Amino acid sequence: MLAVIKSKGLYFAAAALVVISGCGHGKKSETFAVRLKAVPAPGHRVTTQDLDRSASIMRKRLQELGVPDGKVRIESRDVIAIELPKGAASNIRFVSKTALLEFYDFEAVLAGRSVAPGLSRLPIARPSLTALLGKDRSTPPGTVVVSCKVADGNCLSVQQVPTSKGFYLFKNEPALTGAELALSGTRADIDPQTNAPIVLIQFTNEGKKIFHDITRREAQRGALACKGARSQQDVNRCAQHFAIVLDHEILSLPYIDFARNPDGIPGDNGAQIDLGQAGSLGEAKKLAQVVQSWRRSGYLTPRPWAIRSRSRHGFRSSPCHLGRQALEGACA
Repeated sequence: MLAVIKSKGLYFAAAALVVISGCGHGKKSETFAVRLKAVPAPGHRVTTQDLDRSASIMRKRLQELGVPDGKVRIESRDVIAIELPKGAASNIRFVSKTALLEFYDFEAVLAGRSVAPGLSRLPIARPSLTALLGKDRSTPPGTVVVSCKVADGNCLSVQQVPTSKGFYLFKNEPALTGAELALSGTRADIDPQTNAPIVLIQFTNEGKKIFHDITRREAQRGALACKGARSQQDVNRCAQHFAIVLDHEILSLPYIDFARNPDGIPGDNGAQIDLGQAGSLGEAKKLAQVVQSWRRSGYLTPRPWAIRSRSRHGFRSSPCHLGRQALEGACA
């Protein structure tokens, strides 16, 4: 099986196969192997330090995920191989995930073809990278491409998105990152209202202050856009949004209810990632461990190159998805 995994500045061609090994008349065992080949962006050279650090973090994650017999090795100057027992193959996407968690002031960071003409800065989710960036598909300096899944309700756009995935161009100016998360407050749980698996997160003291400042600005912009109107219909029309992004994919896009929270929302209650009914508590635990491993060890790979992986279930929205209980106060 051959797949191409893409992220900002780097392509990884990932080849997966099942390996059967044994000795003499002993029982044969099956392992699942993936080889990740790094193809760096122009101007960047993959170094031995890049590969050594990435391999080290992958090994730590395997230990944390309860797969101590997994093997990670550097095969060449630009290839990392991961070999796991076949029953643990589902851990591959968690081991190789960048775990780059970022929080953006959505309307404020929209750039290029992601903004409709006019002063209102209305968003447009483009159906392809070509539609977003042009034929050369090159990202302008100081920007980053962020994707969204239409089925999850995270592709906010004044134009219909005819594809299953949409794309935005953001100014590369995240308001918060995983650095502002409190390690002790990151854990998996079950949402009592939806019975869906979630990952709870808490902010550091500095993160709480930044979160409050951002949501205050968003509440003020929404109120200004509505010119004093405060009905729920007006809030839905004018409210500004807060994008929560994992590995350059929007997990949720909650809005600021400026009528209920004119001064923004303090970050004391933290937030939660909702994996939806299709997810599992086991996946929530693994995702929490990946986020925690970032806080302990840093990103999987140093910029400008990073490994991306795709989730089988993805992330789904709910009334209490990440940030919604803080931004609206409805689930506190």
